[in-house]
Amino acid sequence: MLAEGGQVIGIMLQALVDREVTSTRFSELRVVTAMHERKTLMAKLSDKLIALPGGLGTLEALFAMLTWAQLGLHRKPCGVSSISMITTAVQSTCWTMSVREQFLNRVSRAMHVLEEPPERLLERFEGSHAPAIVR
Repeated sequence: MLAEGGQVIGIMLQALVDREVTSTRFSELRVVTAMHERKTLMAKLSDKLIALPGGLGTLEALFAMLTWAQLGLHRKPCGVSSISMITTAVQSTCWTMSVREQFLNRVSRAMHVLEEPPERLLERFEGSHAPAIVR
């Protein structure tokens, strides 16, 4: 987009800016404090919504934008630049690959329990807690 003269505005949570290396491939970077603020600003500033490879926050924002479009809150096209991001994050047999491809880190992956049937899932929940995020 930048090579073609377009504008790319990155919108990141302050919590991520504090913990991660921030990309410099933006025309502008805006830092916000809450996910809802991020999604609202994305919808307000964009002509098109494109999910680049990312983790759970990227998927959450993508599905929020699709839901908002379905509800008629915006009429902007939504797209995904990496099909493997979606398939590896959604298919239960691919969670390990999702970690390997760095769409999820190991702590985020450990927060998810995938199990069938529901009774086995409930059994696995007994006595377990999601791991703490170290900041």
